[in-house]
Amino acid sequence: MPDSEETSDPVTVENFRQAADQEAFRPLDAGEDERFWGLVDRQLGFHPSTRPGDWPGFNEPEGSITWSAAPLFDDFEESFVDAEIELASVLAFAADKVRGGDDSLVCLDWQHPGYWFDPAIVRPPSQAYSWPIPVLPDGDYYLFLATDLRFGWLTHPWEQTVCCYGDLLAEMQPALERLGLPILRRSGVVE
Repeated sequence: MPDSEETSDPVTVENFRQAADQEAFRPLDAGEDERFWGLVDRQLGFHPSTRPGDWPGFNEPEGSITWSAAPLFDDFEESFVDAEIELASVLAFAADKVRGGDDSLVCLDWQHPGYWFDPAIVRPPSQAYSWPIPVLPDGDYYLFLATDLRFGWLTHPWEQTVCCYGDLLAEMQPALERLGLPILRRSGVVE
């Protein structure tokens, strides 16, 4: 399709989510979704809240780093969108590299359907919201996890943070440093 036709259509989040690579993102059934959220509740102590006194929304694992994504919201049209595309691309490569024996990883979107995620076959996003679950917190909790939670990427929508832990951290840290995002916590301890 020529570029002029692509830009003539109204751009909406739903357009991009419908265009997501469906082979790389397969919906979890209700039982799977419930099982993985239960695992997140038990192992990461998930406790959603809009109140700053209740943050972070997870018991951040030992060896984790939590960055503030708030600076990206200051220039949403440029900084946030560019960072979403870059981080999603790096996340796909990094998750594939560290996934070990997992055929697929799990993507969770609080209060919405989750997905199995195959980072080996996903196409890097060309625009924000071209994946059904974003990697930056734009209004919900988004999680990309190993099936046993040994590594993960956790976002908090109201604190506007991303937390990375396990083997995924070493692969994602250079990209987050390039973006210049401030570190808020290490292993759940304030810097």
